[in-house]
Amino acid sequence: RVTEEERRQGANSVAPVVAAPAMTTRLMVTSRVPSALASIDDGAPSEVPLIRTVLPGRHKVRVEAPGYFAEERVETAVEGGLVVVEVTPREMPSELRVQAPDGARVAIDGRTIGVAPLPAPVELASGRHVVTVTERGYYPYARELVVGRGEKFTIGVTLETTAQRRMSHYIIAGSALLIASGWGTTVAAMNAQTDARAILTRQEHANLVPADVAEYDRLRERRDGFATASTFLFGTAAIFGAVGALAYFLDVPRVETPAAGVIVPAAGPGEFGISWLGSF
Repeated sequence: RVTEEERRQGANSVAPVVAAPAMTTRLMVTSRVPSALASIDDGAPSEVPLIRTVLPGRHKVRVEAPGYFAEERVETAVEGGLVVVEVTPREMPSELRVQAPDGARVAIDGRTIGVAPLPAPVELASGRHVVTVTERGYYPYARELVVGRGEKFTIGVTLETTAQRRMSHYIIAGSALLIASGWGTTVAAMNAQTDARAILTRQEHANLVPADVAEYDRLRERRDGFATASTFLFGTAAIFGAVGALAYFLDVPRVETPAAGVIVPAAGPGEFGISWLGSF
């Protein structure tokens, strides 16, 4: 039973004031790289998404991942709010060093990048690439690589001389031998001509005997035979030389691309895309 005094005290009492809960300020760091680790204000790195309670104001956010360049930025936390920051680190390129014979042409994914020796390694995006090395007179070299982010490769290339190039060497050597033989028969023809003229010179001082006439006729026949041989040898040498030269200079390597086709990334200074290598 409530007394009159208790009733008056209850009417004069004031209800206690309950303070509203303070609003939490938070930063949330996300990334499209699944293996990324994030930190805020140089704290311990943690897997993304990372959510931390922070003070309002500017904070340093860092995101790193294997095979990616670490990226840092400064973000502002709004009092009482949740600020979501997405950071996608830039992928580290792979490095490829090609060691090939001097003068060989080096191409990656169908694009010529230079002539050996290359001054520096070639930067590649991660993924699948086709490396080709070609030089006139040698069988082409082709190799398919699958590279990861930030990896470094070195390829040593030895080119094998083609059968056509070896044949051209033999043909040109044969032409040189025929020319040398032609000069020999030419000298022999000139000597026979000189000896025949000597017999005619003696005729001016004395009559020729039958033996001199026979020798003169023999020398003329010898001269004509050697002259005919020289014409044949020089003509054949010219044909051999022309065939050898054509075989030498037309020995252009042809790279066989994969029949099914390969889609590869194509990156260069200020540009990025994809290439398709294959045959129809």
